[in-house]
Amino acid sequence: MKGWHTSPELWARLKPLARQMRRKPTGAEERLWQHLRNRQLMGFKFRRQHSMERFIVDFYCAEAGLVVEVEGPIHQYQHGEDQTRREYLESRGLRVLRFSNDEVLHYLDKVLHQISTALVSPSPQMGSAPADILNTPSPSTERGPGGEVVTPEDIFNYAYAVFHSPSYRSRYAEFLKIDFPRLPLTSDVRLFRALAQKGADLVALHLMESPALDSPNIRYPVSGSNMVEKVAYDEANGRVYINKAQYFEGITPEVWGFHIGGYQVCQKWLKDRQGRTLTYDDLTQYQKVAIALKETIGVMGEIDTYSGIGRIL
Repeated sequence: MKGWHTSPELWARLKPLARQMRRKPTGAEERLWQHLRNRQLMGFKFRRQHSMERFIVDFYCAEAGLVVEVEGPIHQYQHGEDQTRREYLESRGLRVLRFSNDEVLHYLDKVLHQISTALVSPSPQMGSAPADILNTPSPSTERGPGGEVVTPEDIFNYAYAVFHSPSYRSRYAEFLKIDFPRLPLTSDVRLFRALAQKGADLVALHLMESPALDSPNIRYPVSGSNMVEKVAYDEANGRVYINKAQYFEGITPEVWGFHIGGYQVCQKWLKDRQGRTLTYDDLTQYQKVAIALKETIGVMGEIDTYSGIGRIL
């Protein structure tokens, strides 16, 4: 079937048929299209009623190698033709997802979840994970194409950097709400090494082990009770007040507004200690947390500047 070519005559008949089907979609097709069009689903581009050899598929995403079909009642009587169609599409290296009209109309969230999962799963056309970096010569170390050692820590740090890429978080935002993150791999050793180093920098920051945390950028200039009474942020002066007189200074709006999960870090840390007197260690810890967030924002911005990262996300 891989060598099956469509005659020009058949192709000429299919194209106007596809246009007609776009103009008169079924209710289920139209509803699903409203969630796929204009890259709404995780940034992937879909085409609808796309001609493919002698077939017209309902929805097709070329970059993910994915076909999505919405089936009405007529498909109950054409199992043989549907099987032939599926075998042909899969012979082209495509994956095929099929949903009934009822599933799309009444269980759309589940349908979109399944499509999202397929979009970020490796397609047959992409093959398996790049072996030239991650071959598996031993459980403790890996070797790249030049014989250089790749340790488990390198792989972890690479993943940590990718997961902190602003582009990655933006593209997969909806999927990350419902499933575990996908880790895109690269066969570019230089890119792998650069990202692994940035990941290592982030790990050191988040474990509070980075020398950058010794920076005196965050100040606590006013002595007093150190009681956390009311937490307030003064954006104009970059101050976080813990009571009427005392404050941390040098905290930018980006640092103050930085979220991890559903929590605004700088605010939550203090609110969890409301009504308490902060010790010297507490004051030092908060200063380091704020510096860690500031440095994290900087490293995240640097990750997206690397040439080649756009190709793996």
